[in-house]
Amino acid sequence: MPFRIARSFPAKLAGTLLLSSVPAATPLIAQEPPATGQTGAPLTEDASLTAEEALVLDGKAYAERFGVSLEEAMRRVTVMAGTSEQIEALQQEFNQELSGAYFDNSNNFGLVLRLTGAEARQQRKLERRAIKRDARQERRDARKSERQAARAVDRQGRRITDAELAQAEQVIGSDVSTTVRFVPNARATRRAALRAIERNGRQIKELLPASQSTGYDEKSGEIVVAVVGAENSVAEATRSQLATLLGVPTRVEYLAKPVGPTAARGGTALQNASGGARCTAGFIGYDSSNRPGIITAGHCEKLAPGTFTYVDTDGKRYNLITDTSSVVYDSKRDFLFLRFPTGLTGLPQFIGNKGESPRSLTGRRTLASTEAKITDGTPQGSWICFYGVTSSPTYGQGCGEVYWKYIDYTHPTASPGTGPSYYATIIGPTTGLRCGPGDSGGPVFAWQTAFGVVTACSENSYNAGKDSVLYYSSTDAAYAAGYRLAY
Repeated sequence: MPFRIARSFPAKLAGTLLLSSVPAATPLIAQEPPATGQTGAPLTEDASLTAEEALVLDGKAYAERFGVSLEEAMRRVTVMAGTSEQIEALQQEFNQELSGAYFDNSNNFGLVLRLTGAEARQQRKLERRAIKRDARQERRDARKSERQAARAVDRQGRRITDAELAQAEQVIGSDVSTTVRFVPNARATRRAALRAIERNGRQIKELLPASQSTGYDEKSGEIVVAVVGAENSVAEATRSQLATLLGVPTRVEYLAKPVGPTAARGGTALQNASGGARCTAGFIGYDSSNRPGIITAGHCEKLAPGTFTYVDTDGKRYNLITDTSSVVYDSKRDFLFLRFPTGLTGLPQFIGNKGESPRSLTGRRTLASTEAKITDGTPQGSWICFYGVTSSPTYGQGCGEVYWKYIDYTHPTASPGTGPSYYATIIGPTTGLRCGPGDSGGPVFAWQTAFGVVTACSENSYNAGKDSVLYYSSTDAAYAAGYRLAY
């Protein structure tokens, strides 16, 4: 059955799609639209957050974290979410000497490229072009007029003011730019560091059995091995062995407790056949035959095999079809595709915060690496968020900065993988990044853009217990396997 965006529903379902018994973080799934000739209230864009509303919500989280004004926060969020092609072009231009690329979220905000060469380079500009309103948008706005009063009440519930929306509209409709700064004399290229990780994964685990992951810090140019243990519990002699083994600057980071897959505890969006909890659904997507379904985390199936069930608003149960060829959970990627059975269709939307209307998905960001070419559309320091049906209904969306990337995920439940790694981490204050069992597979995003799905987390475990660490698998894992997102 070809994928269709639901446009109208029988009267008894109209307006109930967002109040499904499935928790709100799931991609929106509905019964088949009525046959031609049937009437029903249309499900329009009014059901989802506007771009301005989504930007205000994400901007507030960023502003609180970095102590800047809401307007400045929204400018930064749009730059980080809307300049991937320029960033990839810059990294390709300097590929031979590139050590790292990251966003500096200090008062001196901008993109920083660290290079191994000694040449001093002039600053450049990174620019997110204005998104102009067209005639089609004006017509959509006209159709929304009848719901303006209801939306005003809804915005008050989410503490969004008209003034904030006006600010967001101005930011979206204006060119926004920041500097690109070059830092010379880096000690090693990113390419060399990633090859060292790929070649020596087994030896790292033997040397540090308590390691949870090995990644690359683009700000410092170091390979980072995260281990469970007290600060400085790894002997200096062992750290020296590690540096000699890798041949690249290294450091050990300490986690107070292990990370773990965030699967299988009560109230998750995807149930098993008997109604028990499974995981959180991520994004709506297609397989290579253009059949629709849900993109989520592969370990949800690997660690607890069985049928995934969706329950609609009338209590009818739909068994999703597990695409067995898609199931992968190893040290490089975490991916699963659950195909819709006949009678279900979906909307290219997701919910990113408690009490929110859904967000329309408008694109994705890459995190890809191969031996021949290394591209990176997600610089370290990017501000992104996630939603999981265990933690987020209580604490709201969890947000933080992209930190370690290209990770070799060495959790005991993950089998050794081959090829490029699609893992990255988000690190943020525990007050703003809560996570737990049941959040696996949930959407990782910024504004209206998909980054990946949740794999694992550890609360209160980093930086003397002040920060949490969340691991996610990039959407590139789906695309590399022949699947794609719906947007």
